Amino acid sequence: MRDGQGITERIKNLYGKRKEGLAVIEQIDYVSAVFVSDLDRAVDFYEALGFVTQESGNKPGVSWVEVALADDSYSMALITFEDASAFRDRIGGYTGVTFLTDDIQQSYQQLREMGVRFQWKPVSRPWGDSDALFLDQDDNKLLLVDRGSPLTILGRHHRPVECSEGT
Repeated sequence: MRDGQGITERIKNLYGKRKEGLAVIEQIDYVSAVFVSDLDRAVDFYEALGFVTQESGNKPGVSWVEVALADDSYSMALITFEDASAFRDRIGGYTGVTFLTDDIQQSYQQLREMGVRFQWKPVSRPWGDSDALFLDQDDNKLLLVDRGSPLTILGRHHRPVECSEGT
């Protein structure tokens, strides 16, 4: 707290001043950034999953493509850097990206048939979710969650159930 005012009250006061010319948050640009080693390979992978390119761009040393599912208002940016060594530790890790499905078993099977690799197959969690973790072309980790489960995954750590090659 500052000056006896909580964060919520300070935000409300700032928002009220927006009309007076003070810039506050206007909109979400994209929900997530996924760092990739090769932008063309990444676009191919995500388009195979049903994503469409919304826009692309580049600046000195960095290029990106913004993708989204055709019927979704959320998007994510696939980003690559000319000098990937500075961001190598951001490629192939947890992305924080979660995808929803109505039938996790069917989605798992279809993705496997497409050649998508999974770190763990669908598993029911004690808190009610069913999820599976799959990997993109750069081993970035993406979570698939059954839409029918209560979405209580934020802030939880998953213990993987390892997949064998034939699973």
